[in-house]
Amino acid sequence: DKYKPTKIEDLVGNTQNVFKLQSWLSSWDDVCIKGLKKQVTKTFRGTFENINARCALLSGPAGIGKTTTAKIVSQSSGYNVIEFNASDERNKAAVEKIGEMATGGYSITSLNNKSLKKTCIIMDEVDGMSSGDKGGSSAILKLIEKTKCPIICICNDRQNSKMRTLANKCYDLKFTTPNKNSVVKRLLEICKKENLMMEPNALELLWESSNGDIRQILNALQLLSRTYKRIQFLDIKKDINNSNKNVQSLANPFEITLKLLNFHESSKLKIREIMDLFFVDYELIPYFISENYTNLFNDNDKSPNAINKWNAFAQISYDLTLAEKIKYNLKTTMDYSLLPHFSILSCVCPVMRIRALKSFMQGRINFPSAFGKISTFNKNKRLLNELCFNLSYKLNVYPKYMITSGFLNYIYYKIVVPLQKNNITESVQLMEEYNITKEMVTENIPSLRLPSQENLYDKLDSKVKAAFTRQYNATHVVKNDPNAVKKSLKSIDKKSAYKNNEDEIDEDIEDLSDSKEDKDDDALVKTKLDKKNTPKNKSTAKPKASKKK
Repeated sequence: DKYKPTKIEDLVGNTQNVFKLQSWLSSWDDVCIKGLKKQVTKTFRGTFENINARCALLSGPAGIGKTTTAKIVSQSSGYNVIEFNASDERNKAAVEKIGEMATGGYSITSLNNKSLKKTCIIMDEVDGMSSGDKGGSSAILKLIEKTKCPIICICNDRQNSKMRTLANKCYDLKFTTPNKNSVVKRLLEICKKENLMMEPNALELLWESSNGDIRQILNALQLLSRTYKRIQFLDIKKDINNSNKNVQSLANPFEITLKLLNFHESSKLKIREIMDLFFVDYELIPYFISENYTNLFNDNDKSPNAINKWNAFAQISYDLTLAEKIKYNLKTTMDYSLLPHFSILSCVCPVMRIRALKSFMQGRINFPSAFGKISTFNKNKRLLNELCFNLSYKLNVYPKYMITSGFLNYIYYKIVVPLQKNNITESVQLMEEYNITKEMVTENIPSLRLPSQENLYDKLDSKVKAAFTRQYNATHVVKNDPNAVKKSLKSIDKKSAYKNNEDEIDEDIEDLSDSKEDKDDDALVKTKLDKKNTPKNKSTAKPKASKKK
């Protein structure tokens, strides 16, 4: 805190965002209270900035000065700052209490001081709301709509789904890691004040190892100053190698993809570093690149450089196709020596081609849609196998021919068309004949048909559906249900296990009785023998003999 910025001139980096935040705060009363809306203009990326919003969202990596910027700009604009962070309770009830103050526009402290300073509320780490802050996110959205004082929300993970919803109602300001030269210049000034001799290239290495986190760099310098009075490049390198925190292992695929597909970030990376980022998660990163590289190309681009862009687009597509072939061979043969070749084609080549175009990422990083398609494929495959298993009671049909031969549509129409004519009995009889369940008609078969083919069952009258369900439940019996087979097998196993347990118990009882009999005296044995030879036993034995005759 000793060298914490106290005025706008002390802030390092993100100059444009600082100016935008200052302009937004200075005109907040006119825009949000008096209704004098500003004219919205397009940015160079073709998007509109929500400059008339009641709330601003500052997003970016940790330790780059987002919170400090928000405080300094708010105070310089004449606002009394009230801050809420992760250590405060931020559930629905707590946010509603904040709302009571926010809708008034003035804070209690400002009224006590009789300065009538307007309040600015800073909500730090809004992406870190845990399960203990239940209802907090939705309460913040409601608070933004009715607030009478500016609110500044701060987050690290801009790709969080909750932050996307919040960003739609906010003035979205994306902070980036400050330039290396400006950070090193500021750090050299601090070292000079502390009488610490520091080589500039040593500070550059410290900046790279901390991923631009200024707070972390200052903490590292404080620790190093206790050991060294003159810090050289080799000293920093030695300490980093001994106790290096693997930053890449903490990075998520969204951050890695953004770093690889942005010219400013990727231009600083060597091929070895690109491959290191790929190996953070070599399963996911290729999917993210193939999903998002198309966002770098604008369909309406008519510039002279457009042909080069489309050529690069085609080359990247070809690289990713070859990478998929290598991945298939790698998975089938388990030959992991192909992994470096896979990394070159699926990650390094696309990044190098994008770097040559000097293109910037437009929009947010999307999660790969391929995973949803794979999940749908596996689900449809399972449903098709279940249908063929039930039909095997009547006829033999292979799953791969069910759709291509048109047999699936034939069965569907044979069952649903009579229902349209209110002939429920015919449909139920056909389902009984082919061993088809109601769930297959209403859900499974429609999901297996093409999207262009309409769902006839959904268009049926609700009364017909109800009558069909009643008659089906009353008459239909599944003859070859795989789930029923599994249940019956389980019940058989339980019965056999129960019988085995009974036999074991009987054997144990017999052993115990035998041991007891051995220990009994001769008199007790004689009395037992006399009881067995009583006339009752003889009388009961004679009818048995007569029955056998």
